[in-house]
Amino acid sequence: MQRHPKDCPIPNSCPARKCNVPDGDEMVPHWYCQKCGGVLEVFLEQVTEPSHTIAGDILREATRIVDGTRNTTHGDKERSFIAIAAMWQAYLFNRKNQDGPIRPYDVSQMMVLLKMCRAEWGEPIRDHFIDQCGYSAITGELNEKHK
Repeated sequence: MQRHPKDCPIPNSCPARKCNVPDGDEMVPHWYCQKCGGVLEVFLEQVTEPSHTIAGDILREATRIVDGTRNTTHGDKERSFIAIAAMWQAYLFNRKNQDGPIRPYDVSQMMVLLKMCRAEWGEPIRDHFIDQCGYSAITGELNEKHK
């Protein structure tokens, strides 16, 4: 039986499923990691029966994301948010109607800035640049729609 690897990136909040593993003549319930396939014998006391609520599922997924790869791909949270806040503040201060309401057009522009900061302070993964293009295209669409 495969033991759960020590280098599993998410051993305390892994996406786990319950399964029956043959042990001699009987089937014994175990948990296995959906990410690496390792059997979670060592971590049985840390894994609980999955909730059957949508809210519980959302919370578990959010934990996996926050504790997982996005912790590195997006960079240090506080440093990233400081950079994003500075970019947004500069954008809002320099737009034509500084005192006007924030429009959908402004939101899409600010999302481009957010993705720029994530690429700068996190890992420059392809997703950041694709999202920048997507938000820019949305900005162009909104601009055409509200001419």
